[in-house]
Amino acid sequence: MSEESGGDMCSSVQADFATSCCFATCPICPSGFNLRWEVDVEYNKATISCGEFDGIIKGNGVMKGTTDCLSLQSTYSSACCYNYATSSYAPGSSPSIGGSPSNDGTYASY
Repeated sequence: MSEESGGDMCSSVQADFATSCCFATCPICPSGFNLRWEVDVEYNKATISCGEFDGIIKGNGVMKGTTDCLSLQSTYSSACCYNYATSSYAPGSSPSIGGSPSNDGTYASY
């Protein structure tokens, strides 16, 4: 038996579990900034790329606006976020942190 996404059963299940299964995940970058996927940072004593934060955030259920989310943003947005349209880094950062928006092999440690 298959249920289409717009069917009554599907809608009922979505409504029943929306608060426990669906939530706004924490964005590392502020609005208007892009994630610099290739930049490496230190997280939990390991080197990861900024692009790996999506899986970490979803895997740990970090919700937008929580203390954990704000901590991740304040620690990593300066190295991981860049606005390509305005050629500017996320607030609180400098171009020397994490290198340029291209993959230049630099390493940002926090």
